[in-house]
Amino acid sequence: MIKTVLLGTTFAAIFAIAMISSASASDPWLGVDNSVINQKGKNVQLLIDATGDIPKNAGEGVLAGFGWFYTDGPDSVFAVTTHNPVRDSHQNPDKWHVHNVVASPSDGTGGADACIASLSGYVQSGISIKGDKMQINTNQNSLSGTLADGAGAFLIVVNATACPNTTILADGSDSGLNLGVKFQ
Repeated sequence: MIKTVLLGTTFAAIFAIAMISSASASDPWLGVDNSVINQKGKNVQLLIDATGDIPKNAGEGVLAGFGWFYTDGPDSVFAVTTHNPVRDSHQNPDKWHVHNVVASPSDGTGGADACIASLSGYVQSGISIKGDKMQINTNQNSLSGTLADGAGAFLIVVNATACPNTTILADGSDSGLNLGVKFQ
C-alpha cells in the first residue's frame, strides 16, 4: 500500500512539472491549455483544450495521447490515445480510444518519464474532437478510481533501456514492446 502511494506521488510530481513545461513535440496540438472533469450521476465528461487543433485521425506512426492520473485505485492513468498501427482496443483501434493504464517508474535515462507496465481492461467511451477541443464521455464504472484535476499530454516511446519490462496488454498477453511515455 505504501509503495503504491509513493509511486503515485512520484508520477503525479513528474506529471505536474511536465504540464507546466511547454510542449516540445513537433505536433502543435500535443499540449494542454486547460482540462475539466464534469460528473453527473454515473456519467463522466472529460474536456481537453489542447494547444492546437487535434487531428481526428492522427495518422499512422503517431503515438500520443492525453491523460489524467488516478489519485487512488489499481490503475495509474486514464488515457485517451492514438497509436496506429498498434491494434489493442475493441473500440476505434486505429484512431482515438481510451485505456486504463498501470504505470511504473522508468530508469531515469531520459528516454521515458514513466513506463507503461500494463493496460487493464477495455474502456468504452465516446470521443468527440472539434478543433482544439476534445470531449470524452464515459461511465463512472469505466474508471478505476478518482481522477486528479488536470490532464497532460504525452508521447508513447519504445525504450528498452528506460523501461526494461515489456508492456502487458489488456487481454493479458505480452506486447513484446518496452513502452514508456514522454510527458509534453
